[in-house]
Amino acid sequence: MQEVDEIEPILVPIIRKDTFQQGSRVVIRVGDKIIDYSNGFKLFLSTRNTNMHLPSNTSNIVTLINYSVTRSGL
Repeated sequence: MQEVDEIEPILVPIIRKDTFQQGSRVVIRVGDKIIDYSNGFKLFLSTRNTNMHLPSNTSNIVTLINYSVTRSGL
C-alpha cells in the first residue's frame, strides 16, 4: 500500500497476524469477513509523510524504515 498516512483499524488484525484455525484452514477476520490466510503473505506500507504516527497497538509490531535521502548521504 502506498501513501499511508495512518493505519486503518481494519488493518490491525492483519498486521498483528491474528489468525485462527477454522477446520483445516488458517483464517483471519478482516472487518466482518473471515478470509483464508497464507503464511507467505507480506504487507508493505509506504508513505512520504515524515511525521507518520503509529498507534500504540501497532508500533511494537511494525518495523519503521526511513528511506529519506539526506545531503550527507549523497
